[in-house]
Amino acid sequence: MDNSTLENSPKVVKLEKIIYWIVSFFVFLLPLFFIFGSPASSQIAKGLLFSVVAVIALAIYIGSLVLRGKIVLPINLLFLSTLLLLVSFFVSALASSNSTLNFFGYGIEIDTVVFMFFCTVLLFLVSNIFQNKERIFYSYLTVFVSFSLVSLYQVSRLIWGANFLSFGSFNSATSNLIGSWNDMGVFFGMVTILSLITLEMLELKKIFKWLVYFIFSLSIVLLVIVNFYTVWVVIGLFALIFFIYLISFDRFALSKKFSKQNLENVPNETNIDSSAGTVNKRRVSYNSLAVILVSLIFIFSGSIIGQKIADSINVLNVEVRPSWVSTLNVIKDGLASDFLFGRGPNTFSNLWVEHKPEGINNTIFWNVDFTGGIGLIPSFFATTGLVGVLTWLFFFAVLLWTGVRSIFQPVSDLFSRYLLTSSFFVTMFLWVIAIVYIPSIVIFVLAFFFLGLFIASLYREGLLSSKALSLSHNPKLSFVSVVLLVVLMLLNLTLGYVSAKKSWSVIQFEKSAEAFQVDQDFVKAGVGINKAISLGGYDTYYRGLSELYLTHARLVLASTEGEVEVLRNEFQQNIASSIESARKATEVSPENYQNWLALARVYSTLVPAPLSIPGAYENAKATYDKARSVNATSPLIPVFIARLEADNNDLIAARKYVNEAILLKSNYADAHFLLAQIEVIEGNLSNAIVSLETTIVLSPNNPGLLFQLGLLKYNDSDWNGAIEAFAQAINIVPEYANAKYFLGLALDRVGNREEAVKQFEDLMATNPDNTEIDLILTNLKNNEDPFTGATPPIDNRPEQRPELPIEDNN
Repeated sequence: MDNSTLENSPKVVKLEKIIYWIVSFFVFLLPLFFIFGSPASSQIAKGLLFSVVAVIALAIYIGSLVLRGKIVLPINLLFLSTLLLLVSFFVSALASSNSTLNFFGYGIEIDTVVFMFFCTVLLFLVSNIFQNKERIFYSYLTVFVSFSLVSLYQVSRLIWGANFLSFGSFNSATSNLIGSWNDMGVFFGMVTILSLITLEMLELKKIFKWLVYFIFSLSIVLLVIVNFYTVWVVIGLFALIFFIYLISFDRFALSKKFSKQNLENVPNETNIDSSAGTVNKRRVSYNSLAVILVSLIFIFSGSIIGQKIADSINVLNVEVRPSWVSTLNVIKDGLASDFLFGRGPNTFSNLWVEHKPEGINNTIFWNVDFTGGIGLIPSFFATTGLVGVLTWLFFFAVLLWTGVRSIFQPVSDLFSRYLLTSSFFVTMFLWVIAIVYIPSIVIFVLAFFFLGLFIASLYREGLLSSKALSLSHNPKLSFVSVVLLVVLMLLNLTLGYVSAKKSWSVIQFEKSAEAFQVDQDFVKAGVGINKAISLGGYDTYYRGLSELYLTHARLVLASTEGEVEVLRNEFQQNIASSIESARKATEVSPENYQNWLALARVYSTLVPAPLSIPGAYENAKATYDKARSVNATSPLIPVFIARLEADNNDLIAARKYVNEAILLKSNYADAHFLLAQIEVIEGNLSNAIVSLETTIVLSPNNPGLLFQLGLLKYNDSDWNGAIEAFAQAINIVPEYANAKYFLGLALDRVGNREEAVKQFEDLMATNPDNTEIDLILTNLKNNEDPFTGATPPIDNRPEQRPELPIEDNN
């Protein structure tokens, strides 16, 4: 059998069609896919789906290559530039010390080597299998249908509330199938661009035209609801560029409609009006102008209009990312420490901890370990070093040069021009988004998918070159090629298997977390975490297991039921298991300060009376110091050390560390709370109040100092003085939760129960799951003592507890 017969054999054609349908169904399903009834993140589920599809499709393609006896290699800069992206990730990961996190992440995150491998596989398969007009155009239809279902689902939830069709996974008003609320805006923006170009560059039959107009209009309406400023800027810019393209490129602008001879390769099912003639006048794109106008309105007045829309549909969306300045600082410092290959993929959070800008501690984001910067590509710059920076710059330069050149090149017909232009514009839109935003898996995968469609269009028009190697005429080449294909197949299957295990481990861990936090089922939670460890073995899992054992140990310690010896043995076993689990977390990822904190917290539990275990203080102090060496700018760690010193009866050292925390974060509520407690213990209440009042005269706008003053006066039973200090702190920081808490209690002390109720109602609105606030509010409304019916750990002396009653992010 000759080579041409093999290439066009029914088996080869059938295998290629199978790949086409698998990929097409995947593109349709990806935005909609989640695991029903699972608390696992939908992003983990989508990553798992992507890895399975990529592995299966590549395995089938390798089989088709063996049957065909010919390999087509892409010999062009565009594909080479994308391949270099994968190489830069791989090399950077090899140079890193945490290869598991770099290669696989916790659940096949975007910024991992394996995810980039699957993206490259998708790009290669789409660019080779989708090289005809029908398949490219039907891919667009697939996206439109998927968009319609996503829109129907989201609109239904906006109408009937967040509990409608939540499926146990989407429990808030902003929960959606795509990712974050802003990710959904990006998805709608992509559909807006695609439908806009379809309306302008195709002469459609009436019914189909109205359907596309409906999709176009619906996408804009949904964009208005989401109101993501970055998308408005990008989509407005692309609409403007497309508008200029239409009126400046005469050959297209003066021959918009199709002639019959140019439709011979277009399927009848596409609903294109093949009877249309040509027009002889330049036509203005009013659809583009409409997009530009709406974009400008929301760019300049979107905050006002958007707030009214959000209030009307009860949607509150807050998404925080580092600024451009902060991201560039991390990139600069990251390159300075690891110049050539960077710290490794998926390590931005470590870089942020080490190089976060000064002043961030005095914001509400002081304790947020950002996993990315202002955008995904800048985050890659920070983690993959100079090699990564250069490969990404090369990729964008080649993509932009190829795209601009291709949309002005003569092509076989106007439908081909539409496919080239639309795939290029959508591709560029998604990649620009990746520069200025951190997209979800759906958006990033679609960026590679549309890039594959663009490359397929270029191949079809002969604008990119490839080289076919025949294996049947050269036995040596055939042997080597088959060996390489077998190796690739084994690698593919191995990566798929490991990826599935890692993803499933995340799902198991999240189920166990739900069993622990919601159901307080320690046995079920322990089984789930151990199963996750057997599948993944990440530091997060060991840290969670340590916390589980520690919590159980504390409950055993507080228990009054059972024999003392049995309880003692159970306590010791849980403490030993907690220490061992935390130690394993530090071994898996020693550069993560959270692991050292977890181990130190276990040791710290053993320091105060009545335990006072010998060596516990020394171990805790050494471990806290290790955490501080990894995260030197966090005020959290000095406060932990200060509590440790106080438990060890060294109030001088405790005061030293708490003052260090206040230097790092002047408005740190926990630090001021602890300092007030130290003053009370030392009996310095009156002198401390006078000294603090003098300090506040010099620094009148420091809410942390005012909160501390209020606590001191509260401890001194100066209720009116406490009320004044807490009220001033709240005037500066209106959402100062703990100031409101103690203000409410002080108001109740002076008999102003109505105002006290108001404070706790405000707290209940922002802390709906806090049982202590609910208890106090109920008692106040019933004219009872605030702590009537309180059970441990809640008591009637919150000012003497080791920690604040409310987690305060001021």
